[in-house]
Amino acid sequence: MTRAWRRLGLLKPGEAFTRDRYVDCVRASVAKLRKESFITGKVATFYLAQAAQGELPKQ
Repeated sequence: MTRAWRRLGLLKPGEAFTRDRYVDCVRASVAKLRKESFITGKVATFYLAQAAQGELPKQ
């Protein structure tokens, strides 16, 4: 996961894929989608809860 996220530019060199980094990325995406009215507040809350508690891919 770390290598894939680095290739996509989601992580800086030396930075590792972590739950916190994943949640930060989801939070930024959700904020943008909310601002553009693509999702509701309820959906945004669901996505953030899933990011914080859902199973992540293995490293």
